[in-house]
Amino acid sequence: MDTEKLYQTVQTLSTESQRGHFGNDDFNRIQNLAQSKLMDYYVKQLEQTGTVIDSLSPFITESILSLSNGAYPVQQDFRSDVRGSRYQYSENPDSSGPVQILEKPADYIRPSQIKDIVDCPIRGANFAKGRLYYTIEAGQIKLYPTTLTGKFIHKYVRNPNEIVRATTPDTVNQVENYDAGSSIHPEWLDKDFDNMVDLCLWLTGMTVRSNPIVQQIIASANLQTVL
Repeated sequence: MDTEKLYQTVQTLSTESQRGHFGNDDFNRIQNLAQSKLMDYYVKQLEQTGTVIDSLSPFITESILSLSNGAYPVQQDFRSDVRGSRYQYSENPDSSGPVQILEKPADYIRPSQIKDIVDCPIRGANFAKGRLYYTIEAGQIKLYPTTLTGKFIHKYVRNPNEIVRATTPDTVNQVENYDAGSSIHPEWLDKDFDNMVDLCLWLTGMTVRSNPIVQQIIASANLQTVL
C-alpha cells in the first residue's frame, strides 16, 4: 500500500465533500490512528476464531528466543499469538556424527489452564511424547516441561510500523513536496486500502460509505473524529 496514494485519495474525497484541506502532520496522525483501529479489529477476529485472517499476513513473524532466568522474553513488537511456535533443540545420537537441529511444536495455553493441562496425567507436558505447552504472561514466555533449555521459535502477529508520509519544504512556492524516499508506507495488503481510506475519512469528520468492517470498528471502539 502506498502512503501517497492514500493521502491523495483521502484529500480528494475530503475536498469533494467540502471538508477542506488538512496538513501533512494531521494526515500522518490520522493514518496511524486508522491503522491502529484496523489492527485492533483484525486481532480481535483472530483471538475470537483462532484463524489467521489474510489481512494480518504482512505482520506474521517468527523470533528465535533464548532462555533467560527460566523464561523466554517476549519481543517488543509482539501483538498477538498465532499457531506455529516450536521448541528447537539439538541431538547427537552418534557422537562421531553431526549434531542434528530438531524441532517440536508447542501449543499455547492461558496461564489459568496450567494446572488443568500441564499437570494432567493424560495431556500433561511430556517432551518424549511431544506434548509441549507455553504461556505468555508479564512479557515472558514460560515453556512446559520447565526442564527444557533449548531455543524457542515464537510465531506471532507483530505491531505494524509507524506510517510516515514525508515531505520536504519548498520555500520558494511555500508548499510541502512529497518525499517518497523518506516515507514509510503502510504494510497492509492492497485489499485493505478502502478500509484505510474510510477510516481516515471518518477520523476527519466525514460520513463514510457503507463499509461493514469500518462500521463495526466505529461502533465497537466508540471511535471519535480528530479534526
